[in-house]
Amino acid sequence: MIVVPSNFVSELLRVLMPGGQAVVATWALPARVEMMRLLGDTAIAAMLDLPCSGEPPSWTALSDAHCLQSRLLALGYARVHVVTVTHVWTFEKAECVAQLLPVVTPSWAAVFNAIPSAQQEQFVQALIESFHDRQGDGPFAVTSEGLIAVGTKAAA
Repeated sequence: MIVVPSNFVSELLRVLMPGGQAVVATWALPARVEMMRLLGDTAIAAMLDLPCSGEPPSWTALSDAHCLQSRLLALGYARVHVVTVTHVWTFEKAECVAQLLPVVTPSWAAVFNAIPSAQQEQFVQALIESFHDRQGDGPFAVTSEGLIAVGTKAAA
């Protein structure tokens, strides 16, 4: 998932025909995305020295259904409907998660790539152990909640 800044959502509105619709998808708040909680817990368990800006990740600005709807309406969409969806990610081996993280969570990839390789390996091992502690020998699963907003441009 890519981070969608407000100016991008405004540009979507600008290029829509009157009555046209734009769809915006984003992750829910980190507390509602099990994978994010698991990554945070694992980083603590592995005692990673993570870079911290003191600011929440930029994508969290659109991670609450009410805030997402309010922001789209404030940008000029005539109507906005937001639905919450839950997806269950399943995989046979815990090692697969470490390989897939940069693909499914680009923001985590940036953090992961900023730490030394020794800490990266420490994190991967802690993540694998965490999955085995939670779910035995597999298969493994985590849930992630996302938001899908459909905004409509006012008719001319």
